[in-house]
Amino acid sequence: MDGRSLIRAASILVAVVATALAVAGCSAPPAIPKEKPLSAAEKQRQLRSDQQTDLAELQAEFPDVKPGHVTVNHFVHPRDWASTMHQCMLEAGFQTKVEGGGVTYSNLPSEQLEAYNVAFYRCSREYPIDPMDSAPLSGDELKYLYGYRSGVLTRCLLRHGISVATPPSEQTFADSYPVTGGWDPYSGATNVSRSQREKLVKACPPSPPGFRGN
Repeated sequence: MDGRSLIRAASILVAVVATALAVAGCSAPPAIPKEKPLSAAEKQRQLRSDQQTDLAELQAEFPDVKPGHVTVNHFVHPRDWASTMHQCMLEAGFQTKVEGGGVTYSNLPSEQLEAYNVAFYRCSREYPIDPMDSAPLSGDELKYLYGYRSGVLTRCLLRHGISVATPPSEQTFADSYPVTGGWDPYSGATNVSRSQREKLVKACPPSPPGFRGN
């Protein structure tokens, strides 16, 4: 092979490598698994299951409480849940605050603790998250969520100086999710102020954008 042929061969090789790297660098992230459609009957079953879970949690802390029947006003999109709960709690007489994707109440007197939790239960059942979004995650959804938490979210938190524990195996994560919500890299963000946490949540969303209504 003469000199010109060697140069051409080298140029072709460089072009091939550059193209491969470009393709690898621009590869699209995995698609978000589609939620399984629910029939009207399945939605009602999921709604009753969510209500029973909320009631069990309330009565675990206040065994004698009887919150009474609550009529569903309308379903709420997950991203609107915190603001909807905040407004409902305000109407119930509690000055809550939307913070970190949830609802908080500072300096709550101990004598109002039961009333607060009953109001929170009633608001959550009056404006429940759509059963489509509260139904158990599928195997594909668990796999996707695990990949996000152990990959994108972990790297983001590390860049912001947050200590992240070694994630469990994907199977352990899937097995524990229905009970504990699964391994969460945010568990290491304990020594941050409220304002720091709000900024952190914006920079490193706890849930994958677009996943289950987020």
